[in-house]
Amino acid sequence: MGEPVTVCVASAPQTLTGSPIGGVWTGPGVSGSVATGFVFTPTPALLGVQTLTYTVTGAGPCGGVSTLQLTVVPSPPVAFTAPIQTSFCLNSTASSVVLAATPAGGTFSGPGVAGNFFYPYSVGPGTHVVTYSVNTGGCLLQTTQTLTVIGATVGPDFTACTNRPPVPLVGSPAGGVWTGPGVSGSVATGFIFTPTAALLGSQLLTYTVLGAGCSSSTSLRAIVVLAPAFTSPTLPTYCNTSSAPVALPSGAIWTGRGVQGPFASGYQFTPSLAGTGLITLNYFTGYGPCDVSGTITVIVASPPTVTLPPDTLLCPGSTLPFRLRGTPAGGTWTGPHVTSAGVFMPPAGFTGQVTLTYTLTTGPCVSMATCRVGVAEPPTYPARWEPELCAEARQAPLAVRFSDLLNNFIGGTRWDFGDGTQGTGNTTTHVYTQPGRYTPRITRLYNNGLCSVQLDLPVVEVTTPYDIPNIITPNGDDKNELFKATNGCPAHLQVFSRWGNKVFESASYQNDWNGGQLPNGVYYYLLRQQDGTAIKGWLEISR
Repeated sequence: MGEPVTVCVASAPQTLTGSPIGGVWTGPGVSGSVATGFVFTPTPALLGVQTLTYTVTGAGPCGGVSTLQLTVVPSPPVAFTAPIQTSFCLNSTASSVVLAATPAGGTFSGPGVAGNFFYPYSVGPGTHVVTYSVNTGGCLLQTTQTLTVIGATVGPDFTACTNRPPVPLVGSPAGGVWTGPGVSGSVATGFIFTPTAALLGSQLLTYTVLGAGCSSSTSLRAIVVLAPAFTSPTLPTYCNTSSAPVALPSGAIWTGRGVQGPFASGYQFTPSLAGTGLITLNYFTGYGPCDVSGTITVIVASPPTVTLPPDTLLCPGSTLPFRLRGTPAGGTWTGPHVTSAGVFMPPAGFTGQVTLTYTLTTGPCVSMATCRVGVAEPPTYPARWEPELCAEARQAPLAVRFSDLLNNFIGGTRWDFGDGTQGTGNTTTHVYTQPGRYTPRITRLYNNGLCSVQLDLPVVEVTTPYDIPNIITPNGDDKNELFKATNGCPAHLQVFSRWGNKVFESASYQNDWNGGQLPNGVYYYLLRQQDGTAIKGWLEISR
């Protein structure tokens, strides 16, 4: 397989090759396969001569076994002697770093390496491994050195609005310090930039990272823009009965229920147009990077419904105070003769009526209702009486019908007939049994029975019972000419002869018969009055 080979114990794994290809290497320190290839890895345990075997399977000249003697010897020391410093800051060190190692004569390789120089700026921030390879005394030796390049990096420039929260500042690698106008904070708590009106324009912010004996800094621009001067308002609760517009703060465009505009004076909110409940109003100040938008809420309430009792009518002459009541409770009463406690005090001689107002305030809503307090008008229309049978009746016993037909209050009429007796009812009949002059009186209840009024009726004059005459003298001298059988009320009269023959009859006799052509003599009569009373007697006709 060739001449014997010497390998240093610190050498990299040695590639094993053989011919023809496709054979298998075996022996101490050998690893790999036909597919991946075989290598010999020197280790201190393999110091000395090692025999490796290469076997090719096959017939004829293509098959066979070969050996290779490989001697593992101790490695001479290899190490970097420069640079002593392994950490470099991009903006504070030289553009190149000299590389040196022992034993001399080898080559340097790795990121940023050219010849025996390492160039930090060519690889940028991070950790980089530089390798030194040297072939000495038949040994291929390698060693590595890790070099760290420190370079501060930050994000892009940014715009900050004076109405926005502070902006967090972030740099890489972590642990650096931010400086510049508007910067505050610490490594422990973090750094922020607070945009204010005093910082309008471009502000330079610097991030600095400290290394081993060096520092790296980089900067960005913070552009501070003045935001619109706008503060969202807090609106009170309104009543939906209010049609007075409320001016909304200028500097924003407003939308929502009840919002109108823009007008010359700006936008307005009208509660009566918004409806009732929790109303959301939207605003935005424009379309720039610093413009704001949002919502506010406003409550529009409904006034409570006030209910009052019916109007109150007092009896004439009443001075009794009484409390006024309204629903819901808690309101105030105003008007003539009303105290601050809501008590109505009727003055002496109070007549007519007054209007009282009940006012209830609930939040921004005011509800009002009115009622009236007056004096009930006494019913002074006349009552009447008339004889039960006919207007001409006057003699006792006299039945008189009393009427108060216009009084609709049931049980609201009381009668004093003037003879020591009383009665009730809108219509009633009373019989005067004795002759005399009587003054009846009526007492009317009115105003739902709370008041009464007493009135006198015309005098009732009752005469003595009428005596039917038993003789008439129809001789033309205008004295005692007619048979006056009734007291003026028509009656049914029948006259009979002494033999029982009916000689005269009138169904409605009115004291107008003078005996006619009957001869003088005695006759008998039957008189039936309108009340059904039958009176019998005799009558003499004498001319």
